[in-house]
Amino acid sequence: MMGYPRAFSEVDGADGDNITLQDQRFLNARAHELGELIRQTAAEADARIVSERGLGSVEFVDAYSAFAGHEVGSSDPYMNGLGVSLSALSAEPRSFHPTVKGHEALTRLFVDQIKKGPGRSLAQPA
Repeated sequence: MMGYPRAFSEVDGADGDNITLQDQRFLNARAHELGELIRQTAAEADARIVSERGLGSVEFVDAYSAFAGHEVGSSDPYMNGLGVSLSALSAEPRSFHPTVKGHEALTRLFVDQIKKGPGRSLAQPA
């Protein structure tokens, strides 16, 4: 399971799609809190597997800093900023979702976790 990346640099004057510094901090804090909830859920699910002597594992990948230096509004963002369809007066679906480089950064974290493993012995099939 993967947490959410920090979307905004929290630097005053940085272009964050006209999102104030205070709102950038608020939104980043919610992403962090959600990541911690996912971490806890993964740990509980993995503990259940262990207690039931089940196969496999549930692991958490912390992606909060995955876009550091590449936040929304940076010169090389790993996350799309706000896209607006003026004809529909709505946000475009790609808004605040990873770019190709963002997906690549998240993929590297995911693959690294698979290589590292759960940090505990895995049950063997009977």
